[in-house]
Amino acid sequence: MNAYVVTMRRYGDREKHSYVIGVFSTKQSAIIAGGIEEMYRADKYKADIEKFKINEMPEIVKDE
Repeated sequence: MNAYVVTMRRYGDREKHSYVIGVFSTKQSAIIAGGIEEMYRADKYKADIEKFKINEMPEIVKDE
């Protein structure tokens, strides 16, 4: 099962302020939520959507 984490990044920059708005079970829901938040924040923040597999360890952890 996949999870989509939506993080809002100030002007799309990973080095500036950011915050998570939610975790969603579908990509479409994540896109909609990110779009709504972008409008609410007057485009000062851009949605960054990352896909994760639930209960699956990242590759870097598997190798250790």
